[in-house]
Amino acid sequence: MFNNNRYIFVQIGAENLQTKAEIDQEEKQFKSQSNPMKICVTNAASPVCYHLINDIAAGEIFGENQELTINLLGEDHDNQMLSGMQMEVVDLATNPTRGVVVSSDAREALKDCEAVIMLDQLVRGEEEAEDAWLRRNSDMFINRIRVIDEVCKPTVKVLIGGNGPINTSFFMMLKEVKNIDQKNIITMPRLVENQAKAILASKVKVKTSDVVDVIAWGDNEKYFCDINHARVHNHDGPIWGPPSYSRLATILVSKIAIL
Repeated sequence: MFNNNRYIFVQIGAENLQTKAEIDQEEKQFKSQSNPMKICVTNAASPVCYHLINDIAAGEIFGENQELTINLLGEDHDNQMLSGMQMEVVDLATNPTRGVVVSSDAREALKDCEAVIMLDQLVRGEEEAEDAWLRRNSDMFINRIRVIDEVCKPTVKVLIGGNGPINTSFFMMLKEVKNIDQKNIITMPRLVENQAKAILASKVKVKTSDVVDVIAWGDNEKYFCDINHARVHNHDGPIWGPPSYSRLATILVSKIAIL
């Protein structure tokens, strides 16, 4: 009786092992068909990243059908906190997310990335001269873009956020780019530009997307929005044209002011 039971258990074990091997093979084949987009968030210890990461993982930024591998880049002393963030993202079990990696090695985290969100920033010391602070920021951003330009995919999209003189740093970065199309690198003053577009759009009664060519000058949270070249599409006026037709925003706004 004992030998019979033992034989049955051995047979069941062999069947379970075979089933497990078949499931593993199916899973391996399924994963081989996956080609997730690799993205990296630098200075991932920033509080901004904590709020941003959920939107990224849920597909609200890159699309719900776009599979993602998220790399969180920070310093060595941030690893414990970033590991906690990593676990939270894994626990969300969102459909687009295929993996979350924590790293303090910039080359490792940025290698083959298709999108980079830069939250890097340096806080200005209380008695630090402005030129010294600008130099520190420029050096940091230049070193970062050199790595991005070298190890990321040539089609990578780079968004520069954070606080500080990011326009100045952005200008310095562009001088170092060799492999990446400069049009693929943008800074957060785009938010200032969009706010100016929204104000103009409300005045001339069009959608914000119908206002183009607003220029934001300035840096370090001090900006001037130049609308001298701004144009408005789809304005309900006496002159109609094709979708490409537009009118100067300054003319339309001045007419509204006169009325």
